[in-house]
Amino acid sequence: MKYPTARFVFDRKHTASKTTKGTVQIEILFERKRKWISTGVRLYSDQWSEKNKVKNTVQSIDLNERLDAQIQNINEFINSLIKNKEPFNFEKLEHFLKYSQQKESFLDFIKRRVSERTDLRKGTLNTHATLINSLEEFGRIVYFSDITTANIMYYDDFLHKKYNKQTTVHGYCRY
Repeated sequence: MKYPTARFVFDRKHTASKTTKGTVQIEILFERKRKWISTGVRLYSDQWSEKNKVKNTVQSIDLNERLDAQIQNINEFINSLIKNKEPFNFEKLEHFLKYSQQKESFLDFIKRRVSERTDLRKGTLNTHATLINSLEEFGRIVYFSDITTANIMYYDDFLHKKYNKQTTVHGYCRY
């Protein structure tokens, strides 16, 4: 089986100069197809070196650590595929990147915040628990990135199908 290679590419579109910043991306090359992943790092032309990566800036150590962590994350994914003898495809990479960047899910965040609060009364705690159970049952809003207008509308439809009264639906949406 063949597996991809990953490397840094600076200023792929040739826009960087001493006054304009260019992007640092990770290039994934697999069977003559390329995918570029943004690292979120933008630099001037004199701040990049193929050998040392980020240079000539106060943040060079932090930015290099950030870049190293991103490419290491991708290489670990590729190595896990090799170890498990699974074939590579770009869809698997997309899925991995989408969910590996999620540090804490939205539901975990709510649970953690409710448990941290010591000033909540029993009724409020029950209300929050009901909301969490409802979101888990709905299943479409798990991560912060899932909080979209479309998913909120689906959640509203879900609540309307489950409960007859608008006041109940309004209460869930308010929480």
